[in-house]
Amino acid sequence: MKKFILLFGLINLWSTFLWAQEPEDSEVASLLTFVPDTSKQDPFVSFLVNNSLDEAPPKKWIVTQVSLVPGLSTDNLLMGKKPWKTTHHYSLNLLFGINGGLQGMELGGLGNVLRMPSSGFMTAGGANITQSRFYGVQAAPVNIGIGKFSGTQLGLTNLLTSEGKGAQLGVVNLATDSLKGVQVACLNMGRYIKGVQVGILNIADEVDGASIGILSIVKKGYRSMEVSNTSTYDVLATYRMGGGDIYNLFSLGYQEQSGYKRYALGYGIGYHKFIDRKNRFFAEASAFHINEDELWTNGLNLVSKVNVGLELRLFPWVAVAVSPSLNVLTSQFYGAHPLTEGTPPLYRTNTLFEKQYTATNVQIWAGYQVGLRFGRLGEKVISKR
Repeated sequence: MKKFILLFGLINLWSTFLWAQEPEDSEVASLLTFVPDTSKQDPFVSFLVNNSLDEAPPKKWIVTQVSLVPGLSTDNLLMGKKPWKTTHHYSLNLLFGINGGLQGMELGGLGNVLRMPSSGFMTAGGANITQSRFYGVQAAPVNIGIGKFSGTQLGLTNLLTSEGKGAQLGVVNLATDSLKGVQVACLNMGRYIKGVQVGILNIADEVDGASIGILSIVKKGYRSMEVSNTSTYDVLATYRMGGGDIYNLFSLGYQEQSGYKRYALGYGIGYHKFIDRKNRFFAEASAFHINEDELWTNGLNLVSKVNVGLELRLFPWVAVAVSPSLNVLTSQFYGAHPLTEGTPPLYRTNTLFEKQYTATNVQIWAGYQVGLRFGRLGEKVISKR
């Protein structure tokens, strides 16, 4: 191993003689003179960053470095006690490495840490950590960007603690500052998102764009409660919540005819857009499980609904919503297999289409929905940044 390291040391000594000059590229030069402001960072971040640079980095280049663990590397042979003052084109950390800057590619067995402004591609079997400005791609099970980040994080867990631009793709994504771009994961969390979140659960303070998922919780997002009458339900209560232009909706419906009761549980997704300062256009798609004169009916008894309409604000927290709807019933309990003789009809408008498919009955009808909405309405609440 010592002979191997000495060989790379001689190679890098020669490459240092060839490359140890001030870069002509103005962008590279600006990267090498950037020092992050850590005055407002939390203790964990401050610890990582404050252990990186104690003075401005020199404009020093070495083409390649190889390390086994911190302190045992070709840079230690050439640079002494502070090998992280150097930027490399190629970096190989057999187990774990803490290095200066990168303008190229870095490979690590367990992990890579870069302390200076860098750009390029980082990959490791464990974690990638950049403590200063970074442009490029991090690919590892855990990716952490502490300085300003522009590029892509690809892994199981991705974390950005400063301003970010680009994409986080993983299982869990977290952006504690602002992110302009895309988060795609099972769980996405961010402070200010200008772009799109796509996941099972999305959480954010503010979203300027869209949060698309089964559940999106946005602190300063859209929230409303609606009580309405429809062509199917006597009373339909719907709660809407989301961020940006996309929201989720959760519904509970009730119908009673001649003592026969139906209960409906619904879920859907909606899109809305302001048409002027106060009023919105909206489009929604939802599905309801219908319970027939009991708390729960086992079997297929589903109403799918699409409605498009207007939300017209009356007062700062009150609006009226009006929309036509198209409804599709898919059921095992109607048509050729009625629940009971004389069961009242499910809806109060004319049937557009009906067909029996073996044990499943399909019916389509046009309807309406009129209701009052209460909640966070009116002008956009997203702050401009």
